[in-house]
Amino acid sequence: MTNGEQDDAGLWPMKGIQDVEWKDSGVDRLPKFPVLSTSYAVGQILRNDGLISLDSSTSIDVIKTFNVLCTWEPPSTTPSNATETIVIGAHLDSVATGPGVVDNASGSATVLEWLLSLKKAGWWVKGGQGNTGERVLPEERKIVWAWWGAEELGLVGSQYFASNSAGPLNVVAAINVDMIASPNGVPRIVNASSAPIDAVIAPSEKIQKRFEAEFRLVKESWERADSGMFNSDDWSFLEVGIPTGGLLNGASKLKTQSQREVYGGMANAQFDPCWHRGCDTFGNVNVSLLKLMSRVGFNAVQYLAKKKDLKSWLWNGLNN
Repeated sequence: MTNGEQDDAGLWPMKGIQDVEWKDSGVDRLPKFPVLSTSYAVGQILRNDGLISLDSSTSIDVIKTFNVLCTWEPPSTTPSNATETIVIGAHLDSVATGPGVVDNASGSATVLEWLLSLKKAGWWVKGGQGNTGERVLPEERKIVWAWWGAEELGLVGSQYFASNSAGPLNVVAAINVDMIASPNGVPRIVNASSAPIDAVIAPSEKIQKRFEAEFRLVKESWERADSGMFNSDDWSFLEVGIPTGGLLNGASKLKTQSQREVYGGMANAQFDPCWHRGCDTFGNVNVSLLKLMSRVGFNAVQYLAKKKDLKSWLWNGLNN
């Protein structure tokens, strides 16, 4: 993987290698040699011709990153009563070569808008009750709104949180939003059945089906993202056994003719031609798709956040 732009020789300069365990392991874990990668075409040439000569200029830097977290805890109960946490997050960073408006300001701004909309609706006033005076959230519910750092360098921020905080907070579900305004995109839900960790497939499918129900309610088509989509912060939670769900529109893959017939756009073109490039600006945003994805996600988040005894519903009530 790389965050650099391909140069004239077809090489992709590596911008960084991350190691989230370095703090506890000392400088011996730092890389001792440069790592380079090439395009497939250049690789084929090298395979046939054999030897090349390279000059490499490298440096090793230890850089701190951070997550931005906002925790909602029922103010009318003691902390010990808040026994189930939902994490709703999106990565806040971009690659070095692009502004990152679709990837992933579209996701991080949407998560913030969800938070502000629910606060405005009175979800977190009157001792945990809404504007009507009735309790909105179960007494045990805690929500962590998260904006992850350094996702593009290897899910650094979300992995650190999942490894160190998910257990103490009793995180029972995680929602991830990554690229929901791709200019040639398709409304997509992460396909839980393709998760590489079998133990969390069934409960993650419950979250997936909630997203699907919300698309049906607004009478819009969608598709499930194929296997291999777990390359975003949802993976960090799956890895520690926490059910996840997510929304996305696609990045570098090409839209098929059948997808064009359903969703419009251009066939045989990338979902986002500006993915990880300098043209990922406000002009790259698919506004109508952003509105659809944010609306569907907002409704699903409300449903899950209000679900009493969510953990049991996810793991035991698989027919509900």
